[in-house]
Amino acid sequence: MPDAFISYSRQNIGFARLLKNAFDEQELDVWIDWQDIPPSADWLAEVYEAIENSDSFVFLISENSVVSDVCKLEIAHALKNHKRLIPVVVNEVEPDKVPEPLAAINWILFTEENQFTGSFQKLIESIQVDQDWVRQHTLLQRRALDWDKKNRPGSSLLRGQELKEAELFLAEAAGKDLQPTELQTTFILTSRQADVQRRRRISLAAGAGMVILFALAVMALVQRSEAVSTTNTRATAEVVALSEAHSRATAQAVARMEEHALATSQAILDDQYISAVARSLAARAETFTLEELDMGLLLAAEAVNVEDNDESRGALMNALTDAPYLQKFLVQDPVLITKTYALSPDASIFILVSNDAELLFFDTQTGNLVETVPAPHQPADWIGTPGHMRRAGVRFSQEGDRILTTAMDHSWYLWDLSERRPDPDPLNMLLDPGADIITVSDNFKVLAAEKDEEICFWEIDTGREFQCLQDYPDYYRFSNLSPDGTLFLTSNVEGEIQVWDTVTGSPLGEPYLMFNQENIKNALFSPDNTLLLATGSRMTHLWDLESGEKLTGANHEPFGSPTYKISFTQDSAAVLWDNYFKEIEATDLSNQTTIGGRVPYFPPPATISDFSFFVNPDQAVALTYRSFLAGTEIILWDMNNQFQIQRLLDNTQDVHVTTFHPTQSNLLAMAACSQPENPRTCAVDRIRIVQLTDPTTSIAELKHEGDDIDQIVFSPSGTLLALSDTSGLIQLWDWQDQELLEEFTSLSNTPAVLAFSPDGSLLAAGSSKTGASRIVLRHTGTGENIHELTIEDEVLFTLDFSEDGRTVAMAFGSQVAVWQPATSDELLFLNPVPGVEDYIALDYSPDGQYLAAGGENGLVVWDAETHEVISQPIPGQSSSLEIQSLTFSPDGSMIAAGNPSHYVSLWDPVSGRQFGPLLEGKTGQGTNAPTLVSFNADGTVLVSSTWRTEVSIWNFDRQAWTAIACSMANRSLTPEEWGTFMGDKPYEPVCE
Repeated sequence: MPDAFISYSRQNIGFARLLKNAFDEQELDVWIDWQDIPPSADWLAEVYEAIENSDSFVFLISENSVVSDVCKLEIAHALKNHKRLIPVVVNEVEPDKVPEPLAAINWILFTEENQFTGSFQKLIESIQVDQDWVRQHTLLQRRALDWDKKNRPGSSLLRGQELKEAELFLAEAAGKDLQPTELQTTFILTSRQADVQRRRRISLAAGAGMVILFALAVMALVQRSEAVSTTNTRATAEVVALSEAHSRATAQAVARMEEHALATSQAILDDQYISAVARSLAARAETFTLEELDMGLLLAAEAVNVEDNDESRGALMNALTDAPYLQKFLVQDPVLITKTYALSPDASIFILVSNDAELLFFDTQTGNLVETVPAPHQPADWIGTPGHMRRAGVRFSQEGDRILTTAMDHSWYLWDLSERRPDPDPLNMLLDPGADIITVSDNFKVLAAEKDEEICFWEIDTGREFQCLQDYPDYYRFSNLSPDGTLFLTSNVEGEIQVWDTVTGSPLGEPYLMFNQENIKNALFSPDNTLLLATGSRMTHLWDLESGEKLTGANHEPFGSPTYKISFTQDSAAVLWDNYFKEIEATDLSNQTTIGGRVPYFPPPATISDFSFFVNPDQAVALTYRSFLAGTEIILWDMNNQFQIQRLLDNTQDVHVTTFHPTQSNLLAMAACSQPENPRTCAVDRIRIVQLTDPTTSIAELKHEGDDIDQIVFSPSGTLLALSDTSGLIQLWDWQDQELLEEFTSLSNTPAVLAFSPDGSLLAAGSSKTGASRIVLRHTGTGENIHELTIEDEVLFTLDFSEDGRTVAMAFGSQVAVWQPATSDELLFLNPVPGVEDYIALDYSPDGQYLAAGGENGLVVWDAETHEVISQPIPGQSSSLEIQSLTFSPDGSMIAAGNPSHYVSLWDPVSGRQFGPLLEGKTGQGTNAPTLVSFNADGTVLVSSTWRTEVSIWNFDRQAWTAIACSMANRSLTPEEWGTFMGDKPYEPVCE
């Protein structure tokens, strides 16, 4: 339920949006209607329901809202439902104009710019006062309304504990600012009356039963003598009756068995049908992902909703990773045909120009249409005449307070955004007859135009022509004004770019030369007027305007080759560019390094018409636009973050080993260098226990005096931690007290492999030397060796306890063996599986049902009890992938495996199928160092790490996958699409 409903006038949408963002930052749920449509029955019903479900009613008082008919309807409905009213003053209003119920309540003022923080805190406090009481009021009103709408059926009344709590609610209502509604009171009293009547009926039935029992007892005494005389006769009849009853019981039992068998068969068929639907959706999702990614995402999400199997999960992962930097589809309208777009400087709004001569204002974060404004002319596709190639038929000013549009007849119109209308006189009216505007500066102060075979400059505010170019070239390829209008550039086919002073009309220095006189595709000034960027047919060049120094040249190509489109960030610190309709990439100009990853043009082979680039404090975001015969598409990309699946854990450089705490999902142990500034020489000699939410702060830190730490394991309860180092030293720690409990050395003075028994009482330690292996089971409390075993001619790679603690499984390279130390000193070697060699990793499933082992050619899964092979890699599905570490997810539904090439693969343990893409982690320094993998306690996060590298965090919360897919698609399946893929199944939105 929302914490509050916000009622406002459309003229105050800016403040409403500011308030909504502030609530979002405080993680408070508020309901607000962004639709600018005339009231209708359906729309009003939705608004009324939102008011009923919200705990408080926040009303934005302004000159417009106090006279709004819609706002008056909303206030009336809030009063009807006894909602807490919180008046918020946006601008000064005469008190007598404020609706009476609001006029008598203390107002919260937001009329001064510097009081927002303090006033917003008061608003939060008003919402949260007596919040438990208010929430109970909302819940009871919702129940009462539902009961009333259904014509007050008895089945919807309160009973038991619910009724007692409701009556207590009525009893405590005195003195509360929110009083129960008449409907709530009627609902509770009717519930109590029904409960009393129900209890009375039960009592009457019980009394009547006692009378009947007494009468029957008297009759029994009278009839007893008669019964004795007929006993013999009845005895014979009873024998016959018992025989018949036995026959009937047998027939009924057979019928029940047949019914149960039928129900079981039907359940199996239902399960098979569900699986078939899920797999069909997954297959279709894979197909759509290649061409219509949003549809692929939604079908894959629904496939997982129907049944979470390897195919549906794999389809969803493939869709999420197909365009790894995709944030969301903002607009994907197959009908809307647009000419061009513009992005506001603060990146909050983008404008599409439709073929119907309308400007469509959209919110960048949601993709919602905020406003539609008719244009007084048919906007053109471009600003400027053909050949000058100044982008966009609509442009924002540098300050974001005005826009510029151009008509098909090349007339230019300047708009005041606050009034959403253009100046009635186009800019062309400022010019001499016959002058043709080329371009306008970003601050909308200066325009450049051609007249009488000259290029001249005008002040837009005054209409004054102030200069014309001297020595104007006869022919130029491309021209552009600097953002402040002080500089102008022209270029020619010989690859020369001349910069001019618009005040003096004189050239500034010698021309800037493109390498090898290449053909110029685009050229522009940086927003801060310090850089000149030009793209040619083979490469891109960057110059410092003050020094004239070329920052890139023939032997240095940070932007790729060739580049066609370019876009600066607002702070001039970075450039977004494309490598000629293949990919989009961002470059940091301070060090000419790539920001984040590359964004492919999507969907191939179509091209993106245009893009813009902007930088928030923590992320670089690109917005791409294209309009084509099938509609319009706007997509938001996060260049820095593959937020769908992977991120790097902060401050984890030079980590060697990682493992999650077994019971606390947020705790992670990492073996790392004490001196990461010397990565090649420092020892891996400390263990840091950190939280995923704050990896820079150690909860505990264990200092190890010895060689590099090679393995760390937690006890099943998570209270103990064991480590082994490369010299064979083994230590047992109470990590919370940071106390070393004991240490001992393995047989061979080589790295030991460790595993705790399920109850934590035993620590298994195994090591190998000169062809022999030794395994010790050591009591963690006393330090005594309980069992020892030596195996000749075998090299031990890893071991693990079964879930019942009776069996220890071991991988010896060519073989996998199991040992039951309580009953035998002999090993049982499992039958070899053709095609799989060099087992070096194994793990029991959490439920103890399966044993999985990985090696050079994939993995094998056995039944842990019978040791029969359950599955092994299907040929052709990365079966040659070398596996050096593996782990089951906590629910046992998947196996994650790491290999020396820093990849993580995912497997279904039952089918043996690999699903989803290979997950690429960070590359470590060690040669053939294994990629270690570990799931957290609830299976929502997987970490992978390689020798002295950063830790990769993989999101494995499948509910989060679905939410991310919905966020990326930014919509749900329509009822028509649902019918196409789900047939007659009732429509359910894939994305809420």
